Amino acid sequence: MADARPGAVAALVVLVALAGCAGLVGQDGDASGGAATTETLTPVPVPETDSAPGARSRQATTPSRYQALGPTCERPPELVVAVQLGALRANDPRTNEGINTTWQFAAPSNRNAIGSYGRFVTIITEQYQPLLDAETVTLGPLQRLTTTARQPVTVTTVMGETQSYVWYLEKQTGNPYDGCWMTTGVRGALDDMGNRS
Repeated sequence: MADARPGAVAALVVLVALAGCAGLVGQDGDASGGAATTETLTPVPVPETDSAPGARSRQATTPSRYQALGPTCERPPELVVAVQLGALRANDPRTNEGINTTWQFAAPSNRNAIGSYGRFVTIITEQYQPLLDAETVTLGPLQRLTTTARQPVTVTTVMGETQSYVWYLEKQTGNPYDGCWMTTGVRGALDDMGNRS
């Protein structure tokens, strides 16, 4: 951990920033001893576009129904993930409104770890580009405990590349979002060999 190379430090910062409190919510149980449940959600629909297949301008020409959405305590964790995925897919790179919507659903602990919205934009555009270029999104079974949840997500980009992630969520307590499900981190999923995809 004493490695001071810029690349190593940047990689560590990205991991900490996006993972947020993932170590806390990535457990198989929670402090309340609640039983895990598994739920399945239909994949997020592909936004309609006027551009040619594979064109990067797809997001820029797509009006986003996710624009300006924010956390409410009526949204279950699987809907929080669906809103964030839809917002990222419909992100307009000129305004980054989709990334802004995703930031609104980041838990306060996650925001504190990242530091600023500008840094969040950089992390998403540089490290999580497949989420912005997703042609299809497939959600795995939601693993939900009393106050934590994990949502596997696999995206296939317009270029045909596949990337898997795990969304970590926590039901907030004691902050302005008390009772709302918010994202504490997003990590690349591990493959069968233990490597991050």
